[in-house]
Order: sequence, then C-alpha cells, then structure tokens
Amino acid sequence: MKSFSKIDMLHITLNLLELTGETQVVASRKLILFRIFNHIVLITILVDVLINFFYIEIDYYVKTLQSVFYLLQLLLKYLLLITQKPTIYNMLNIILNKFWDYHNFGKYFIRSTEKIYKRATHIQAAVIAASVLLLYLYLLKSVVISNTGLIIESYIPKSEMIDAIMLISQTYYTWLALTIVVGYDLIYFTTCIHVVLQLRLLKEKIQETINQHNSNTRLIICHCIKHHQILLSLFFSMRDLYSIMLFFHYLSTLTSTCIGFLQLILRNTGTVNYAVEILALLFLIAQFAMYSFPAEQIAFEFSDVANAIYATKWYRNDAKTQKLMLYIMMKSQQNQYFSGAGFVDINFEAFESVVRKSFSLCAVFRNLLNN
Repeated sequence: MKSFSKIDMLHITLNLLELTGETQVVASRKLILFRIFNHIVLITILVDVLINFFYIEIDYYVKTLQSVFYLLQLLLKYLLLITQKPTIYNMLNIILNKFWDYHNFGKYFIRSTEKIYKRATHIQAAVIAASVLLLYLYLLKSVVISNTGLIIESYIPKSEMIDAIMLISQTYYTWLALTIVVGYDLIYFTTCIHVVLQLRLLKEKIQETINQHNSNTRLIICHCIKHHQILLSLFFSMRDLYSIMLFFHYLSTLTSTCIGFLQLILRNTGTVNYAVEILALLFLIAQFAMYSFPAEQIAFEFSDVANAIYATKWYRNDAKTQKLMLYIMMKSQQNQYFSGAGFVDINFEAFESVVRKSFSLCAVFRNLLNN
C-alpha cells in the first residue's frame, strides 16, 4: 500500500499503519505472528476487564463497561483492517488510477480543492494530536489517581508479576489504539473527501459541457456517465466495508457518551480525572462526527448532480443527449446513504440523534438513581 502515498492526504494514514506493518497487502510470516501476538494481548486485556465485573463495586460498573467498548472498538477495527484489506486496496487503487486530476480544471477549482486538501490535512493532524493527548492523560491518570496504576479498569490478582505484565500490556494497548483506530478512521475520512471532490468535478464538467453545446457534447457526457458509475461503485464498496463499523460506532457512541455524562454528574472527581473524562467524551463525539458528516456530504453531492444538470441549458441538446442526461439524473435521485448494518442511516440526523438520546438516557438514569 506504500504506492498509494501519491494520493493526497493519505500519507499521514500510511505512516501510522506502517508502524504496525499493515501497509503490506500480502502478509509476511512476521506480520502474521505479530498480528497473533497483538490479538492475544488485546483478548487477554478484554477477558481481564470482563472478570472485573465480578469483583468491583456498583459505582465502577459504568467505568468498566466503557473500557469494554474501547477494547471492542480496537479489536473490531483491527480485524476489519486485516480481513478487508483487499477491498481497501481496490478502493485506493480506483482513487489513484481512475479519479480525475483536479489540475485539469479551472483555476477556481484548483484553488478550492487545494484549500480543502489543506484543511483535511489539518483535521488529520488535529485528530492524531488529540489522540496522543488523550492517551497521555490516561497514562497520567493511571499514575496520579488510580489505586492500581493501571490505565483500564480490570481485575488485579495479588501478584506483582501479573500486575507488571498487565501494566505493560495496557501501555502497549494505547500504542495499538493510536495506530490502528486512528489509521482506520483516517482511511474512511480521506476516501470520503476524495469522493466528494470528484462529484463536484463531475458536476462542473457536466455543466460546462452542456452549456457549451458542441459536437463532442454526447461523447463527453458518456465519459461523465462512466465516471459517475465509477463513483457509485466505489460508494457501494465503502458502504459494504464500513456497514458493521458504522453500526458499532452508533451504538458505542450512544452508550459511552451516556456513561460519560453519568460519571461526570454523579461522581466527585479530581481535576486530572475530570479533564480526561471531558476529553474522552469530546473525542467520542468528534469520532462519530468524522464518520457521519462526510457520509452526509457524499449523499448530498450525489443527489445534487441531478440539480446541476437541471440548472443547465439541457433543452438545447438533441434527444439522444437529453436521454443520457436523464439517465444520470435518475441515478442521482436515488438516495445514497451509508448504513449502519441496515438499521440506521449514518448522516447528520444520526449524529444529532446520538447526542440528543445520550442526554435523554442520562437524565432518565439519573432520576432512577436519585429515586
């Protein structure tokens, strides 16, 4: 996958994944052994966290449950990254070889596209910086506040050796979380940005061609239809690839934010712990926003292709050319949404629903506990 470093905005993601060797398309023996070791470490931590439910007081149940969601997210994204790497490879190959070069368009589009790439790169850097800060605060909290010195709430046998192994394992987990989780998320984010920009270039190309109305209009429109089909094919691949993960994010964000609000409201906590909980909440919400907002923008851009055609002087073209335009319009008017396992559409409404329901559930649980 190193050959994809030519794709704009992707170099940061590839640098992260290279730390775990996951830029290899065909896994070597060393990488397979490394993956097995990582999964043994993660499953061991998860089992230890689950055992903790039988030994902790009721006040720590929500905190332990939150740790379970964090571990499951890393495990799920790691497994999806490994098993669906050929699909990711094909998607990136389409971006590299079949997407239009924005430099072939007007100066306005070149400037606006470069601005978007620059902003997206800043967002990627901000996500990595926020992740590093949050992990550093969790490490600091484990040293300053935690009675056990552990990062994640888990069962602690009365053994110094096992305690040391657990501490090393959980520290190692934070490094894996930074590389795998953030790397997986940024692949999605980068691909969405590229699809959005290609749809905008497609609209510009169609409008320019139809309004100019020359002898090559029908040929160029056929070329636009082919590019539209490529974008649809890529979108369907992305929808299938991220379906399970989007549903997990919807449920985990809803549950984790509700748990986080409850912890902030019900528990008296120190400054460091309070800062960590606030940042963790903001990170969870921002992470789901990074999935839902680009999905909403892609859906809008697909549907807006029909509006772009309708706004042109399409009536000045012959009947055959108008039929080609009608074909794109019919395809564009079909709602193209990312779906969370077929249960919920992932868009801005889903993001708003998660935030709203989190506050509502938090208020309900708070009233139940007070009563």
